[in-house]
Amino acid sequence: METGNLLGVALLTVLGSLLIRRFRIPKRLKPMAPMILAVVIIWIWLFDELVSIWLVLGYGAVSGLLAAGMLYILQGLTSK
Repeated sequence: METGNLLGVALLTVLGSLLIRRFRIPKRLKPMAPMILAVVIIWIWLFDELVSIWLVLGYGAVSGLLAAGMLYILQGLTSK
């Protein structure tokens, strides 16, 4: 996957994570939402290609961490 695709997945993950935060889920699962969403989005994105699960988890981790950083910045800016 190219860097632009990973950034796009991270942006989709941020939107999904903001939407998930509206639902009643345990507080322990809320920080893991970006990582789980990123892995699921990349798995769906690469479903037609035969790639290993480790590649999907690696790309998902990169996008998930990028999305978590974006969420951290967004929540810090909106809390003021």
